Amino acid sequence: HNQEEPERQKALKYEGEESSLFTEWKMTSWPWMKGVDEGLTSSPIDPVTKDDVRPLVSDLIAEHREKIDKIKAEVSMDPLYDEDKHDDLWLMRFWMSHKKSNLAIKAAKATLLLRSKHKLDEKDVRSIPPHKLTEGPAGTYFQINKHSHRYTLPDPKRGVVGFICIATTDYSKMLDNLTAEDWVAPYMYLSEWTHQWCDYVTRTTGRLTKTIRLLDIRNVGLGTIPRECIKRDGESTKIMEDAYPQMLETLFLCFPGSIFHILWAITRPLLPKRIVHKMDVIDPVKNDKERTRAHAHMQEKHIPKEFGGPNKSFLEWEDIVVA
Repeated sequence: HNQEEPERQKALKYEGEESSLFTEWKMTSWPWMKGVDEGLTSSPIDPVTKDDVRPLVSDLIAEHREKIDKIKAEVSMDPLYDEDKHDDLWLMRFWMSHKKSNLAIKAAKATLLLRSKHKLDEKDVRSIPPHKLTEGPAGTYFQINKHSHRYTLPDPKRGVVGFICIATTDYSKMLDNLTAEDWVAPYMYLSEWTHQWCDYVTRTTGRLTKTIRLLDIRNVGLGTIPRECIKRDGESTKIMEDAYPQMLETLFLCFPGSIFHILWAITRPLLPKRIVHKMDVIDPVKNDKERTRAHAHMQEKHIPKEFGGPNKSFLEWEDIVVA
């Protein structure tokens, strides 16, 4: 395998060669880092564009060195701790999300248990994006939503982007086919798939990489999202937020209508505070300046036409990496 092959070609090639890639390189502990010779690159890339302001992981680790060491001293005593996996970057994410050592330690230990229970460290799932998953409750959820949700990696050197159309999401069908217990499974799969890609990009570029979501909230009224769905979404999001720290950068609420503020008043108390603080309201079609706020995470050429960009409809994006 050619180590100098462009990252984009690696990602495209990866989709069809899950088991044979990178066999000539030194193996690392995380399955999605198979064959990469450094757990964290010593040669960070330059910003992809002028809008790319992702910080260098090395700078962040140096800045939070004392806190990372304090958290490590406690977490390393857990029997599930593995120094080859749970490195400075892994620990730092918990500190940056919680800002208190005791909370970061608690969340890190809970995450070790969660990952062990669900065997999340055993498989690289990056080659199966959510819209192509068909098995189990998670597969049921994503197949119901395959015409309204899409999660992709527009640029293999940047983070995962999710596109969601609320008005065409079939909430009734989800409630008919999924129990409250089932609801966690799709959130876990999406979170793990997103984490593996963002962690891979972070470690291979040297820049802390996160995900963004663009929600089309046009034609959304008070009764569009059943309260039970809002409750389940909030509970599942809380679990994932604790287990996947520093993963979501921004949740863009696009095309707010006149009823938005009423709906927001009902929904906001049910969502984790850390999620609420990451929300941004924009109209990317009518307001070019507002659309450029997404450029910190994706280039204009990658924005689909539904959100004011030049690319094809996001529902036509079948591959993980989009041209």
